[in-house]
Amino acid sequence: MSFQEIAESEPLTTAQEEELLSLGLKHASAALDAYEAATTDEEAFYEVPTAICAAYLGADHARASRLADRALELAASRTDSWNYANAVHAAHTAKGLEAVAAGDIAQAEHHLLNSARHSGSPQLNTFGPSMRLARELLRHGSTDVVLHYLDLCKRFWSSGAAWLAIWEPKVRKGEVPVFFMHGFR
Repeated sequence: MSFQEIAESEPLTTAQEEELLSLGLKHASAALDAYEAATTDEEAFYEVPTAICAAYLGADHARASRLADRALELAASRTDSWNYANAVHAAHTAKGLEAVAAGDIAQAEHHLLNSARHSGSPQLNTFGPSMRLARELLRHGSTDVVLHYLDLCKRFWSSGAAWLAIWEPKVRKGEVPVFFMHGFR
């Protein structure tokens, strides 16, 4: 049995979910500090994707939303940057999570798909995209949109083929995959 199959075989316990969240929170303060220390738009552009995730992990949703808006603003003039996809992905993920919280599932679905409409980045191509918004949308019955999202992710996340091959059949059956570490960023 592969690592991916083992990781997806059982739902995470509450303690395991709390431990994964705790690991992310350990780095959140430093990520937010790095963004705040940026003195130019260029520096801010490279720090903002991680800052968005840090704010959301810390349950500072208003800050995550403001950072997401800033990321999209900065990304608009940097479409050729290796960091473009990171900024777009993090921003649309945060905006989509905000939409779910507000009960606007259609808007959240829109953001999920836009979070994967790019050619990838070194980080996304290697470690993969966040599945946090996909998980929330599956809990709201958005199976077809999440399947479309997984297809979009295949274009840039070839190293995640094993994960995608496990998640896709689960989603088709109406299940919510564990999404292991991908659901906690």
